Amino acid sequence: LKVMLKLYDTLQEKAAKVLEARMLDLYGEHAFDMLKAPAASIETIQTIQTPVVSKKHSFSEVVPNFHNSANKSGGQAGIPPTPDNTEIKQIEQANGQTDKISDLSSESNSLVAYNTSVDNLNSSSERQFNNSQAQFGKSTTKNYKQTFFDANPSTEGKVVVHHAVEQQVLKRYPGVVNESEIHSLENLRGIPKEINSDIHLSKIRKEWNKFYRLNPSPTKEQLLEKATAIDNKFGKQFNPPVRD
Repeated sequence: LKVMLKLYDTLQEKAAKVLEARMLDLYGEHAFDMLKAPAASIETIQTIQTPVVSKKHSFSEVVPNFHNSANKSGGQAGIPPTPDNTEIKQIEQANGQTDKISDLSSESNSLVAYNTSVDNLNSSSERQFNNSQAQFGKSTTKNYKQTFFDANPSTEGKVVVHHAVEQQVLKRYPGVVNESEIHSLENLRGIPKEINSDIHLSKIRKEWNKFYRLNPSPTKEQLLEKATAIDNKFGKQFNPPVRD
C-alpha cells in the first residue's frame, strides 16, 4: 500500500509539471497567474468547463479540451482567448480566398485593358469590313504597306497589299481621286501570296482593264462601285476578308 501511495504521489508530481509546462506553452505568463490565484479567482476559473482527468482520458486529450474551453469563455480569469486550429484554418482559407479574388480581379482588369488595346488597334481596319460599299478614307503617308500592316500585323509576310481602287487612276483620271484617298486604309486589301497571281494579277486585272476601256471619264462614285463589285466577287478570299 505504501509503495502504491508513493507511486501515486510521484505520478501526481509529474502530471503537475507536465500540466504547468503545457500551460506555459499555451498561455505564457498567464499560466502562473492561474496556478497562484487566490480562492476567489479559482472559483471564477472553475466557470471554465475544466475537464476531469480520468482513466478514460489521456493527458494529451485533456489539455486541448481545457484550451478550447478557455477560448469559449472569452478569456475569463485573465486568460487571453487563443484561436484553435479550426479557427486558424478558417482565417487562412479566408485570406487565401481574398488573395485569389484579388488575383482574378487583376487578371480581369489586364484582360479588359488588352482587349481594349486590340480593339483600338483594329478599329480602323474593321471599318472596311462593316461596310458593303467600298470607300475612301484619309492617309497622311504614301507608305500604304506600313499603313495596312500596322492595322493588320498578323498578315505581314503573308499577303500582297492591293488597292481596291487602283493607284493608276491618279494618272488615268487626274483630279478625280487624290493620293490621301488612294493610300487610305479603307482602300487597301490583303491578298494571300499563294493566290495573288491568279486573283490579283489575272482576274482583278482583267476586271479593271475592262472598266478602263468602257469608262474614259469615270466619277469617284463609279470607281468605288467597281471596287465594290470586285470585293463582292473575291472579298471572301482576302486576308482579312471583306465579305462573309
